[in-house]
Amino acid sequence: MSRSPVHRLLASVITGALVMAGAVVGIAAPAQAAEASTLSWGVKQSFVSYVGGPIGGGSVVTSGSVSDSSPFVWSDGSSTVDADAQSGEAAFTGSVQFTAHSGVLDVTLSNPRVSIETESAGVLYVDAVTRDMSSGEYTTSTGVGIATLALSAPAIADGTATYADVAATLTDAGVPLFAGFYTAGTALDPLTLTVPYLAPETPEVPEPSLTVSPAESLDPSGATVTITGSNYNTDALGLYGPTAGQSAGVYVQIGWIADNWRASDGAPASSRASAYTAWAQGASSDAPYVKWSLNDDGTANFTWNVTIDEDTLAAKQIDGGTLAVFTIGAGGVVQAVNELAEPISFAAVSPEPTPEPTPEPTTEPTPEPTPEPSAPQVEVSPTTNLDPALAHTLTVTGTNFSGAGAANGAYVLLGETSLWNGTGALPTEGWIVQAWVQPAQIVDGEFTTTLTVPAGSLDAGVDYQVVTSAAHRLSITDRSLDTFTPVTVAQQSAPVVSIGGLTSGNIERGGTLTVGGSGFTPGDRVTAVVHSDPVTIGTVVAGDTGRVSFSWTVPADFEVGTHTIELSVDGDVVASAQFSITASAAPAAVEAPAAPTCLAQSVSGATLQWGVKQSFVSYINGPIANGSISGGWGGGSGAYSTENDRGRVSFAGSIHYTGHDGLLDLTISNPRIQVTSASSASLIVNVQSKGFNGSPDVNASSVVFATLSLPAAAQSGGSISWSSASATLTAAGAEAFAGFYNAGDALDSVSFTFPLGADVPCDASTDATLAATGGTMPVDALWIGASLLLLGAGALVLRRRRMQSA
Repeated sequence: MSRSPVHRLLASVITGALVMAGAVVGIAAPAQAAEASTLSWGVKQSFVSYVGGPIGGGSVVTSGSVSDSSPFVWSDGSSTVDADAQSGEAAFTGSVQFTAHSGVLDVTLSNPRVSIETESAGVLYVDAVTRDMSSGEYTTSTGVGIATLALSAPAIADGTATYADVAATLTDAGVPLFAGFYTAGTALDPLTLTVPYLAPETPEVPEPSLTVSPAESLDPSGATVTITGSNYNTDALGLYGPTAGQSAGVYVQIGWIADNWRASDGAPASSRASAYTAWAQGASSDAPYVKWSLNDDGTANFTWNVTIDEDTLAAKQIDGGTLAVFTIGAGGVVQAVNELAEPISFAAVSPEPTPEPTPEPTTEPTPEPTPEPSAPQVEVSPTTNLDPALAHTLTVTGTNFSGAGAANGAYVLLGETSLWNGTGALPTEGWIVQAWVQPAQIVDGEFTTTLTVPAGSLDAGVDYQVVTSAAHRLSITDRSLDTFTPVTVAQQSAPVVSIGGLTSGNIERGGTLTVGGSGFTPGDRVTAVVHSDPVTIGTVVAGDTGRVSFSWTVPADFEVGTHTIELSVDGDVVASAQFSITASAAPAAVEAPAAPTCLAQSVSGATLQWGVKQSFVSYINGPIANGSISGGWGGGSGAYSTENDRGRVSFAGSIHYTGHDGLLDLTISNPRIQVTSASSASLIVNVQSKGFNGSPDVNASSVVFATLSLPAAAQSGGSISWSSASATLTAAGAEAFAGFYNAGDALDSVSFTFPLGADVPCDASTDATLAATGGTMPVDALWIGASLLLLGAGALVLRRRRMQSA
């Protein structure tokens, strides 16, 4: 059927009018309140305005559960939408009919259905009845995807989920429903969909629980108990040990707790004392670790079977404490939720009746032998009234240091009593001085070692103790070698003078003399005067610690000889000390050098004790690296000058570290110690390592690996030795260490002994003047240069590899 001129004219008018109709405002009323599922959609405002305007001269009629004005609101819809999963459909009934131009334009859209396809996309479907404007024939369509929808996350409130202002775009299938007046891709009015929302039920996480079986009437001589932990929280991450960076786990301990014992409540470590400890966690099942199992909800369960006896626990008893099995956060963390305790008790033992002794005709009874104690015993001397102003050497003798706990030797430490009481892992910081008794130094469970306590490191009125513990990784969990010996500090009976800046008891003209004083009353005005010709250095006020300090540069013309430094308060001399002033060293002669007069002494059979870095050793041996360590240091030889406080000794041997199935492979070999002064030295090593974690391979010789801060040397029996010198990693050492640690990090302390032999001429290693003058390059500079050259080459290779891979 051909289109009539009237129909063609009408179609042209409609097309032009629809383009301009965006400016025509239709009649609107407030939208209805949403009940159940609702859909608000204005179809297309320009189309609605055109139909109801003067050009279309038509009307918009709604039926069913639809509001009668734009935007049209369909109510009482049904919904399967899951707003959390962003899926489902919402379906509605009711229709909107658009008629214009005396019925020539007739479009009915009904029963809309919103389908949520993904988190960001959906489709709007409708049923439609449309009249062909040319033929006048009607077409009925069902389930037409009229528009695509651009979704975002819904707003959740008051039991509903609302997708607001969802952009709708006309599809190809939707074009015929508008009689071809709009093209695919045209923006339709945005829609708003509201559906019921039922919040998902959050699964209830069970509370942790702790049970002990049996818990009562335990056999005092020995009872096996089963400790079960259920639903323990695993959120906290460990700071050290095998769980560093993982779920920290808990220490499961058997011992004594005070009424207020929980770390989360600020209770001190002294409120807990344990005799048996296991570390429940997920990384290792090797004793003393107990590996837990994870539940579906992320909590963990563990079981520990352990045999305990009453005597061992009684040795740890605290005043007013309760005997219990208890758990606390491990690996350096505090977790209140995991702090649980269950009391336990032993059966009462009825005393055996004491038989009446039968008189024997002997005149002297035979004494019963005293059984040797099985627990570790320690004797410390001295332990009382230590003068804070003086250095002290404590001699520590241990017996019964045997069993599995002594596999790595023992630590001997001095610190404040409040630092540790045996609960949890041995602290790694805060000790005043410490020593490692190596396994070979413990013979038949016995050892003797010394702790040198520097002057000024103790304070009167503070409680101190000497502590022993199992060494290395066993210090975390093994409490079998723990002992505690109190040390008391006296008040200073009188002020004391200490003099620094001396060399062999003397100071040269032009040198700087440092004077210290202790034992004063806070607030005292203390004056320092040098005699014979009185020279007042100055006056200072003693601080809260009762200490003062002065510094004095000796004049170039000051009288050579013995002098006295006097400290006085209000004119009364209260302390004094002598020192000697010598003439300044004469400048070197310009004439040809005379035969060398500097003599050093040969060194042979030197010994070196150095663990490199304990945390690295623990990492290698732990369950993460799962590696091994082999090797050791051999004897050393070289030369040393006691006059110059300078020398170099080279040691044989190497330490080989492997881990991560060979990916980590590091060898430190041939250590050399260059002593440069009475208080400083350098530690030089060779390093070979396989590239690890992005670091290049290293093959470096003579790396200045660490700087050493030396304590006062001890000379005895033809040997000179230094004990527990602090070691600090250098920048070259950090690079050679494959980046595991940073420059400035503390390494394990170093102890070494040089047996002194025959005289030998000085060289650059034993005489600083030869090292810095006369065309001889300093040995330190040679080593540092070699280190940087080799390490720099490694860095260059690394950069080239990165450039090639880029």
